[in-house]
Amino acid sequence: MITVWDVASGELLRAFGWLDGSYSAIFSPDGRTVLAGETPGTVALWDAESGQFIRRFGADGDKHGVRVRALTFTADGRFAASGSDDGSLILWNVESGQLIRRFVGHLGGLQSLSFSPDETMLLSASSDGEIILWDVATGEALRRYVEHTGSVKSVRFLPDGNSFVSVSQDGTLRRWRIDSLPDLLAWTYANRYVPELTCTERELYRLQPGCVEEVYPTRTPYMTPSALMLPTAVPALDPTVTPTLEVPSLIAQLGDNRGEVAPAGVQQWLYRGTAGEIITLHVTADHVASEEFRYRDAQGSPTLYPVFGVRLSNGVLIGYSRDISLENWNQILENLELPADGDYWIEVNDWGFSPSSGGYTLTIERSELPEATAEVTATP
Repeated sequence: MITVWDVASGELLRAFGWLDGSYSAIFSPDGRTVLAGETPGTVALWDAESGQFIRRFGADGDKHGVRVRALTFTADGRFAASGSDDGSLILWNVESGQLIRRFVGHLGGLQSLSFSPDETMLLSASSDGEIILWDVATGEALRRYVEHTGSVKSVRFLPDGNSFVSVSQDGTLRRWRIDSLPDLLAWTYANRYVPELTCTERELYRLQPGCVEEVYPTRTPYMTPSALMLPTAVPALDPTVTPTLEVPSLIAQLGDNRGEVAPAGVQQWLYRGTAGEIITLHVTADHVASEEFRYRDAQGSPTLYPVFGVRLSNGVLIGYSRDISLENWNQILENLELPADGDYWIEVNDWGFSPSSGGYTLTIERSELPEATAEVTATP
């Protein structure tokens, strides 16, 4: 049920909605409509003045897997984003209720969303402490912020568009900068002491250009890396449905599959499953993290704190494992029954409390296959 109150008097003005509950609700920028996240994973749009139902997003079945907890509008009210407890994030066309694209990358349930002032970027915060910055036009994850050690309850862009704040269950409020590398370097030179390197130091660290006749440059030149991910200049929000995700290049087979996770990274596998198939998945790190060795083990090798999830090809999360014990931080997901024939995405990443990384083995065991139905042919 959605209730609208008079802020000044505290008077209840009206109540509307379904009895099965809404887990989130926000006004549109013009205040004329209310967007509500629903228990089954759909999103409903209501007239704020009359309480009349307008339309439902995801009514055709292409929706979130479970309840919708996070919502946000673009400034003009034409588009909205919704986040669910299953980790899925969807961009919608408000006028038509049509799904535009899915943003895939979270394993924890989404708690809060925020568009940048120019609407080219979107922030999403999750219950596992991770914040992801997205390119709205492409759906690409630009950066991941993993310093929080508890669920991130709220995230908001600041008006300058170059920074944002987050509030976490770990008891901290943090302000973050999202400058490009050249901007960050410019800020560093303007606000911090950066010592010049001597000719000996340049030779030691193999920096170019080197010294000429024992004379070195006054500034170490920095090249802007070509791989630097920046949002597109124009948020080309083309309401074109993208029902499936980009197919991962790694193919997972029954048995052992070798992989490696970069710091704060995600690695995706494609597994071709059968309806009714029951599988058990293990992720075993080469050098598993522990309370004593969260970043590197006693030999100095990077340690991995692995978590993983399994999704349908449309991005809906159907199973995940992140139950960590202090004795064993490797992961297992037992007896997952696949609902249909087709492709499944297995995502392996490091848990969000630290940028752990390293190699791992993904082991898939099949417990049961659906029984084939014998075809009987009558003979005369």
